[in-house]
Amino acid sequence: MAKVTSNNLPINSQSNFILRGVNSIQIGIYLLIFAYVTKTILEGFISDSSPLLLLSIELVEYQILFLGILFVLFSYFALFYSSRRICRKESLVFWNASTKATFWVSFFLSIVVILVLYYLNTQGFYLQLTAIFLLLYGIYLLLYNFRKKRSLYIMGGLFLMLALLTFIIPTYWYNALLIAGVGHVVYGLMVKK
Repeated sequence: MAKVTSNNLPINSQSNFILRGVNSIQIGIYLLIFAYVTKTILEGFISDSSPLLLLSIELVEYQILFLGILFVLFSYFALFYSSRRICRKESLVFWNASTKATFWVSFFLSIVVILVLYYLNTQGFYLQLTAIFLLLYGIYLLLYNFRKKRSLYIMGGLFLMLALLTFIIPTYWYNALLIAGVGHVVYGLMVKK
């Protein structure tokens, strides 16, 4: 029996912060935009005809860091608003204990990943940044598959294979991010609930 709150909405015990449908498509599009803009910035920095050539390498690094933070922030907004809309349609309370715990653990892990990637960049491991991001994101997808969906395990495995490939061939970073973004879009089209 579901517990009823003062708003007369039943509280479910499952986490409502779930990757599915439209929010997965949005995250995939955000990842594709992030990859394209990052590649454009880097190509502009090494091109003789671009105004980005006049920027210092630190400014380019900060631009890409800012884009990464925007990607994470917009991804959380996509998850939040999509999941909240679904809970409203089903007349359920969105912020239950499980959802709060999932949100804060995910948010904390995102901050840790950003800090780890920034630290590795400052130590000169810039060729491995995409591989480490894909590795950590693949592990995250495998561990936080609360509904035990096989398709999410497959997508986590795809991210791990892309991470391995990017470790072996560091110049494959752009293609790996494109494949990851398309993987998110396909996952969103395949999994509606």
